[in-house]
Formats: sequence, C-alpha cells, structure tokens
Amino acid sequence: MDITTRWLMNQDFSKVVQIDSESHPDPWSKDDIVEHLCQRSVIGMSVLAGETVVGFMTYTIFRHSFHVNRMAVALGVRRRGVGTVMVGRLREKLSQQRRRSIVTIVRESNLAGQLFLQRQGFWATGTTDDEFDDELGYIMRYDVCDDDPVASRIAKYFSHT
Repeated sequence: MDITTRWLMNQDFSKVVQIDSESHPDPWSKDDIVEHLCQRSVIGMSVLAGETVVGFMTYTIFRHSFHVNRMAVALGVRRRGVGTVMVGRLREKLSQQRRRSIVTIVRESNLAGQLFLQRQGFWATGTTDDEFDDELGYIMRYDVCDDDPVASRIAKYFSHT
C-alpha cells in the first residue's frame, strides 16, 4: 500500500469525520475539527492510500515538542503501517525543527492505542484526569534518542537544558 501524507484539506473533512467517529467514543464534527484547526499553532495532516484518505492527525506545535491532539486510522486499513507513517512523519519534523519530543494522551481504555505507541518508542510518563470526562488518560511521550546522530548533533548546538 502506497501511503502519503499532506496537509488536511477541506475536501478531506467528510472522510476525516467518518474515521474519527469509527475511532473515538467522543467523535468530532466537521465544525469541531475546523474550530480546532483555527487555534494557534495547530496543524492537521491527512494520510492517503492512493487518493483515499485513510487516516488523519492534528497536533499542536510547542517550542520544544509536538502535542498530538487527535490521531485515527480507518478501520479497514489498521495494522498496515498507516499510524507508523504518521508517527514517522512527526519524528522527521522533530529534528528538522529542533524539537525534542512528541506527547499525546491516550484513554485508559484504549489498550490498542497504548500498545501501538509503545511499539513506536513512546513511554507512559504519567496520568491525567483533565483530558477525558469519564476516565483517566495516560500521558505518552517520545523523546529524541541521544543515539540518533542527526538529532544528537542538532541538540548539542541548540539545546538549552
């Protein structure tokens, strides 16, 4: 399957809303997505197999990290590398933009999401009860590794910690 990414476009919204409703117990409407994307520093990305939208994510850009706000893959193409492509795209952007981590919050009941992120190198670093009305969320974090030669070289010159 040939998977590509692009900025989230207006023509993608109907498929994104469908994928979101298949994936989350609190699905967003088109208006919710548009309102979210209008916030400062929020980016939307579509993932395509050919010409078909098969996944999406939204993330917020912070000074030293990306915060994934929403991520979902269509039911029919799960476990075929779509989510891995999304995480990979963010990893690429980390070193390009001198950021050090990716953070997201996953519902306690979303074991598949937790295990997926663990396979991608994320660690559970804490819990929060502020994200979801009805359950805890696990704070999952991916940090650029010091053994990544590109990221280490950049971090050596631009890190303030």
